[in-house]
Amino acid sequence: RGLGGEYATGEDMKIIRDAYPKLPGQKSEEAAVSVIANFGGSENVRWLLALAKDSDQPVATRRRAVTHAYRGGTPVAEIIKVYDETTDTQLKDAVMSALVESGEKAATDKLMQIARMDESAQMRRKAISMLGRSSDERVKRFLEGLATSSR
Repeated sequence: RGLGGEYATGEDMKIIRDAYPKLPGQKSEEAAVSVIANFGGSENVRWLLALAKDSDQPVATRRRAVTHAYRGGTPVAEIIKVYDETTDTQLKDAVMSALVESGEKAATDKLMQIARMDESAQMRRKAISMLGRSSDERVKRFLEGLATSSR
């Protein structure tokens, strides 16, 4: 946290990223992820996205990393790739939350795709629930169609 203070530089962030694998515990790892996310910048966002995709990391860390990566400016298409490449339902849930937060057409399209044909009934229900909060007319029509086709 000391390196990530108000006078931190990009070089300080590189030191933290490089030291991350050697950190002694979850609290120090959480602090490092938080500092890197708060500092921002394209290199840090790429690192966060890579951390989110790293199946050797704890799910809680991956969830935080995907959220920070999205908020840091990772394109929606890259966030969607994380969903497509994982089987972990908690990470998929974090990606879906980022997609809802985004509100971009591609994000909404992915949520509708998940609601329509994801192999997991749990993920389909979550996507439908998330889409149900939308005021987008296109989403409303989609949900109406989904409801009538399931009868």
